[in-house]
Amino acid sequence: MLAFYSQFDLWQVFLYHPEIITHLATEYSLKHMWKRTDSFDWQRTTGETVGFDVVTTFADHCYTDEQLPFEQGCYTVKGKLRDRVFCTDRYARSKQLPQLISSLITKPGTGVNLTQDRNWMNLVLVMTPPLKRGDRYYIFFHVKGTDVQADGRHKVTLYVESAYAREVRIDVKRRAPFGRVVEEVVFGI
Repeated sequence: MLAFYSQFDLWQVFLYHPEIITHLATEYSLKHMWKRTDSFDWQRTTGETVGFDVVTTFADHCYTDEQLPFEQGCYTVKGKLRDRVFCTDRYARSKQLPQLISSLITKPGTGVNLTQDRNWMNLVLVMTPPLKRGDRYYIFFHVKGTDVQADGRHKVTLYVESAYAREVRIDVKRRAPFGRVVEEVVFGI
């Protein structure tokens, strides 16, 4: 079982997803949720081009739900207030998360939204399995700059906190290109 980590601790630990889990006598691979690194170059507002290496980790909230009922044989994850139960719908959609995050990194001009909860959000309107009419797939994440590497590239941590489909719209405080968000975090703008 995965342990719950406070938001502060998330930047300090490597979140591990087992290769395979068993839920209600069916095996599911979680290898797609393993840590990954992608890179992009960005032209700063100063005109300087800088390189960013983005290390992405994924929380268990991408494939578990605290609202689901506990059944004998279900896969659970230790939650802050209660255990989270493996959700086959969230899991099916989580298989696309690495590609969706990589597309933000390969196209850093893509707009992302700052939510009321001080995390960033991207939304997807079309995916497989198809979303219900009116639903959007929300991806919530945090970005943190860590250090400058020997080659001059800036290392950045992107932590995908949660991802799920829902109809209710999320309030947005600000919209910005993903690359600008990374620039602001790394350079303290």
